[in-house]
Amino acid sequence: MAKLTDIQIKAWVRSGERFDGRSDGNGLYLCFPKNYAIPFWRFRYRFVGKQRAMVIGTYSELSLAKARETAKELSARVALGYDVAGEKQERKAEALKKIEEEKNALKVAELAQEYFERQILGGSVRNSVSFQ
Repeated sequence: MAKLTDIQIKAWVRSGERFDGRSDGNGLYLCFPKNYAIPFWRFRYRFVGKQRAMVIGTYSELSLAKARETAKELSARVALGYDVAGEKQERKAEALKKIEEEKNALKVAELAQEYFERQILGGSVRNSVSFQ
């Protein structure tokens, strides 16, 4: 199968030609579906007998040479037994969980501040112990 060239890709983008995937080899595909404004790179591979795929970046942010290099690195990790798409999903889930925890932590801090202002600074002294 012939490898993609920058000239081909730029011609497809200029002409507005849309496609689901053009292979460059080594699991690297360029996709330019109808609903997208910019083509993107997808890496496809098999892991434990199942077809897996992951987006590795857009054509505007990742050149053909860099996309090939990234696909080669990902292919090597798959050969070593890693599920690269699964790892990416786990990293995203952990990042979202951390963001959610930070949001909740701010809310707890706000509640504690509100309680302090109302109960302690607001003059609610009847529950306090006085020493005489």
